[in-house]
Amino acid sequence: MLRMISIVFILALFSFSNLYSQQVEEIEWIPVEPVEGDDVIVAVHGMFRDATWSNRDIQGRSEGNNLTLTFASVSEGWGGQIMNPFTVSHNWGALDAGEYTLRVQQTVGFINDNGMLDIRDVLVYESEITVTGEDPDEFVIALEEGWNMSSSPIAPEDDDIRVVFSELVDGGSLIIAKNGQGQFYVTEQNFNNIPEWDAHQGYLIKVIEDDELLISGEILPEDDNIELTAGWSMIAYLPEAEISAPVAFENITDNLILAKDGVGQFYSPEHNFSNIGDLSQGNGYLVKLEEA
Repeated sequence: MLRMISIVFILALFSFSNLYSQQVEEIEWIPVEPVEGDDVIVAVHGMFRDATWSNRDIQGRSEGNNLTLTFASVSEGWGGQIMNPFTVSHNWGALDAGEYTLRVQQTVGFINDNGMLDIRDVLVYESEITVTGEDPDEFVIALEEGWNMSSSPIAPEDDDIRVVFSELVDGGSLIIAKNGQGQFYVTEQNFNNIPEWDAHQGYLIKVIEDDELLISGEILPEDDNIELTAGWSMIAYLPEAEISAPVAFENITDNLILAKDGVGQFYSPEHNFSNIGDLSQGNGYLVKLEEA
């Protein structure tokens, strides 16, 4: 995603003859709004009062939180009094969130009889800009007292299990969390052997009272592939739309033995029976396959 920082310099350099007295019109800064990475582009707009002007040697460099854009405005002869707009831009790519000082340096000159650049002035302008990080996606998992089979369509920014459950732990609500491989995080013993939160998986979560688990990060595509193994797997449900079990599992019906939700309701393709209802985000599901 491209983010443009648009800055206007009303440079309006006068005709070539007036350049000797270095007459430059008023400079106007357009307030710079906070921008978000990925790519941050600075565009400098101005006007020449001379059709023979051109910009060249456009370069951008960054040192820490200091950004510098340099370019040369060059006249190659006599021109008229028509105002000619110009734009100079540079793409800094992805910048970390933070405050930056932007320095624009414009070298002004003309091409002399020897074909060399005769520098008449160096103009420098500075401004502060703010680059903000993109707000993460968020999903709230509603938890009921006791056991919950839960999942999230969002891959957390920090997938460390202790971080994911930190608010529930701080509030004294979480008792234990388990994944489909039997690994668990138990707060009373401060023990965890779950490698990380995998947004493709479902989790068994036991809390002492009704609560909520907030997951912040990047939302996964609804059609993201979920790897299944022979036997039982505890999986997430990613689509936003609620779908009936026969429709949700139709692409694996021939291999599916049973699908169950967190309250024991199930879907059996062999018996063409389902009392699960619609699958929905926030819930996890147990799926048993004949083969992977």
